Amino acid sequence: MSWMITDKSKLKGTCYFEILPGRFLGQFWNLQSVYFEEQHFSFIEFFLLRRCPKYDHYAFTDINQTLWEEILNDLQQLRKNIQQRSQGSISQDDFSLMISSGNIQFPKEKPESMTALSNMLNDFIKWVQDTLKSHDSIAVLGL
Repeated sequence: MSWMITDKSKLKGTCYFEILPGRFLGQFWNLQSVYFEEQHFSFIEFFLLRRCPKYDHYAFTDINQTLWEEILNDLQQLRKNIQQRSQGSISQDDFSLMISSGNIQFPKEKPESMTALSNMLNDFIKWVQDTLKSHDSIAVLGL
């Protein structure tokens, strides 16, 4: 199970973050995009806020390859920290060491939640790495 949605037909409603290969050219709901619910995207969003000062939760932000590489390093470290925890579990306190925002909805401390978070990070990291092979930027289309 992963919280990254790759098939837009699985979306229910319009309250999703869209991550688009390349620059935003005014079109939404692209087939090549991936999508996240807000609560799941918050785990990635912290690192966007830290690395990309122009990022806005409600706007459309083109992020260049250099910044994505920095964000990927952060996400890979988070994934590593999660995977090193016993039984795939991590506590709110452990996560707070990396994330100092009070706006994050932390999932219930169940192994399947941590597995889902780890899977989402794996999937997203791979997607970004693959996307940056053919694009010099990736756009984040906020709520």
